[in-house]
Amino acid sequence: MMSAEGSDAKEKLTDMEEDPKKTGQWWEEKPDLEGRTKKEVKQWLQHFKQENELDFEVDDVACPGKLLAARTKAQLKDIAGKIAGIDIFNAKEELKKKETSQDLRKRRQREMTYSNEGIEYKGGQLYVEALLKAESNATLMGDPKVSKFLPMKVYTLEDPEVPIPGFIELVREEHKRMLSRNSPGFRILRRKCFAQVTKHFRAIREEYIEIYRGRAHADPIRHVILVGHSGIGKSLSFSQEYQVQAFIKREKVAFYSVPEGRVYLYIPQIEGSYICQRVNVSDDTFWASKTWRDFDGIDAHLIIDPRRGKGPGFYKPVEVKAFVVYLTSPNAELKTFQETIGDVNSKEVCVKRFDVEEMKVVAKALSLDFKEIERRMERTAGQLRPVVSEARYKKFEERQEDAWRRTSKENPAEMIHIGDLRVSSKIFALEAVLEEGDGEAELFSEKKVVVPQSAWVLSKLYENHQQSVITDLKGLEAEKWFFMELYEGCELKGRPLPKNVAKGMGLQERKHTFSKKNKMITYSSGTKANQEKFKKDVSESKNGDAFFICPKGFPAIDGASDKRKLFQATIAGSKTVKKATITLLRHFGASKECKADVYYVVPHRFYETFSISFQGGVDGAVGKAALDMANFWVVGIDVVKSIKRHWDERLGD
Repeated sequence: MMSAEGSDAKEKLTDMEEDPKKTGQWWEEKPDLEGRTKKEVKQWLQHFKQENELDFEVDDVACPGKLLAARTKAQLKDIAGKIAGIDIFNAKEELKKKETSQDLRKRRQREMTYSNEGIEYKGGQLYVEALLKAESNATLMGDPKVSKFLPMKVYTLEDPEVPIPGFIELVREEHKRMLSRNSPGFRILRRKCFAQVTKHFRAIREEYIEIYRGRAHADPIRHVILVGHSGIGKSLSFSQEYQVQAFIKREKVAFYSVPEGRVYLYIPQIEGSYICQRVNVSDDTFWASKTWRDFDGIDAHLIIDPRRGKGPGFYKPVEVKAFVVYLTSPNAELKTFQETIGDVNSKEVCVKRFDVEEMKVVAKALSLDFKEIERRMERTAGQLRPVVSEARYKKFEERQEDAWRRTSKENPAEMIHIGDLRVSSKIFALEAVLEEGDGEAELFSEKKVVVPQSAWVLSKLYENHQQSVITDLKGLEAEKWFFMELYEGCELKGRPLPKNVAKGMGLQERKHTFSKKNKMITYSSGTKANQEKFKKDVSESKNGDAFFICPKGFPAIDGASDKRKLFQATIAGSKTVKKATITLLRHFGASKECKADVYYVVPHRFYETFSISFQGGVDGAVGKAALDMANFWVVGIDVVKSIKRHWDERLGD
């Protein structure tokens, strides 16, 4: 008879007795988790725990495959602990994907192919040596007293035969351009914000290693994401800065260029040099290949440069232990990566575009004309890529025009939020929200905001918004919006009207000052009583602290600040002065000796071409009387000021 102790031992043996190899290791041959029994799941958990040196109770997690497949990450973290729970979740997600025997044979064949393709790439070794040399001879450019974004560290790669993996053609063309300007060498622009982000990411990596090795307890961060507007140097400049710091410390680095479809593996050697392997990646089986497994480890770095429409390519997080750095614009590539890594703990930071002082340094470093850069920045703002060549700038202009045509058909104000992938980077930009504090300014942030992309876009948004308001709103509301600039106080350029008469009267274009008002007075309806009250209020106004909006249907004008300053808002290209204007001027006591000013308030783009005429002509009764009692002017709304205020308020909500 078997003792109770022996019985317990046998029961334990029964649960685990079958060697996974003898049962075919179902998780490798046919990973269909949902159809597995509790016993089979327990076998896999025991194997997974031992292989990955994890600390959790197998019996606590074991259950039928269907139940395990349905469990969330949060549930598994509660059952198995934070670290083990995350690893079990990621692994079981892979086991949910069914694979036939034929699929398995093909996968292993591809893995074998990748294992044989990890050949040495001499260009990569030359690149590491050249980058380390360039870093040691780098130049600091720009005065930190002028801008907190300076100085900028500029590396120069002198030999045109040395490739930069992932950017070989671009570097070759830039070498040619610099040579034509008698300034040979390829410049890497290490922005100050990139140096700070590199330091920040490396600190997170150190913590990840400590947690993985069991020397700290927390939910580890293995994926970090640098987000920034396109064309600001993330892929090229930041990746070089990040890699050179790893090379200095003799660390393993992998660079996955999704646009090239290649992974470059940089492996330090005992004698001090690096060797580089280059592998063409055409599917996700690469990450299970011997080539990758021999390289991979928690002490390795993996930098992923995505491609438009491809995101992180064939990256497969469950197969990777390396610390992952993802470089992306705030578009579909970011969303795809977030979906790829799933519900794991990650860190995302954002940097700003180049500021003007940085661009001055860029112009000097790349032998460019800053005046030309400044002109192009009206359209491109702080994007570097479109300003370095006329051809790229022309292409940018065309794409921006096309993007605006598509955007303006919708309501841009409703599209201005992070994550709306319909928004073109040519129209809106993502900016880091930087906080001021004591000590050195932090030039990156987890906080970010979407803003109009450039001054050109600001003016377009203004026109679009203005046109929609004037088209959609009638009477009081439209006029209030038009007169807001005058109500808040401003100085506007005014052109005398009509042009052919003003010259003879000695009137010239000049600036007109409109003082800030303390209140805006409106009228509930266009009744005759309200129209009479409006005229009485304007006539009796003495201190000039109010702006009066005419009742609906009031003839001749739309508003007044007093009886000598009358306003009419219009989006038409011309207006006709009629008898009603004469009647009103007389009511307000205007005369040849005490003239009133009548202002036509128009959108800025109509300012130069707007005109007036008189009922019966200039020499008719209306024309003569009007010109005797008033001077007529056209003023345009200040586009930049108005749109800046409008969008600042919009973004501040």
